[in-house]
Amino acid sequence: MGVALAALLIDNLPKIDAGMAGLKNIDYVLRKLAWMRSQRIWPNGLRYLWTDAFGLVLLVSLYGALNEEPYLDGAMELVAEVDRVLGRKRGIRIGEEPDRDGQYFHYLAMWLYALGVLGRYEPAYRDKGIARVPSTGLSSCRAAVLSGK
Repeated sequence: MGVALAALLIDNLPKIDAGMAGLKNIDYVLRKLAWMRSQRIWPNGLRYLWTDAFGLVLLVSLYGALNEEPYLDGAMELVAEVDRVLGRKRGIRIGEEPDRDGQYFHYLAMWLYALGVLGRYEPAYRDKGIARVPSTGLSSCRAAVLSGK
């Protein structure tokens, strides 16, 4: 089931990108991001891989739209924090809470995709994602997920 979901995600990456690109109201996005920060929802709450993957794409997209370094810096800081909190020798956890020690293919595929998006501007992060692929069980999805396209 997880592999099928990951394949579905990969097959739909162009649609996902198109949907993300459709969010053009930058002021609205910035207000929501400020609100999430003030409420300690994200990125300064508990780590949760699914949310962090979408947040990483958001920060990179804001950098792409506004060309403001703090968004790119924030994206790289987020990756470091996810690695610190969720990273394990055998892979990456789905969340910080004790009951979030598993791995779901769709979470992992989204995180790899997000690293690929960051890799558009900082290629070392694409390489980081490629290096992580063997521990995810998504080896057959490697090229598609990490293309960042």
